[in-house]
Amino acid sequence: MAACHKAERSNPRDTRESWLYDTLGHIYFFFGEYEKAIEVSEKQLHQERNLVGAYVTLACAHAQLGHQQEAKQYIGQLIKHVPRYSLRAVRKNPMFVDPELVSNLIESLELAGLPE
Repeated sequence: MAACHKAERSNPRDTRESWLYDTLGHIYFFFGEYEKAIEVSEKQLHQERNLVGAYVTLACAHAQLGHQQEAKQYIGQLIKHVPRYSLRAVRKNPMFVDPELVSNLIESLELAGLPE
């Protein structure tokens, strides 16, 4: 997280900072800071509407906060951009290697309503 914040400060005019928000969104989510994950991921979507990572983070964070309507909305957007995105696909090719993070991701996506 410190490296992301340093990168953000060191080049404030970088037009590619959406990758930075994607990373920060995931970090905040996995630290259980769901509101902050939502804030950062929404910022990311304002810059680039088709970044899948933001939809994943937003769906998962909203699901963990019990915001089912919002979680389902972001799952819908995720599937719109990646029609084959499913729990099965995530299990087969997870975004992370740490088994605990993968388990948390899958559980949250399931809670958000991602189909098998």
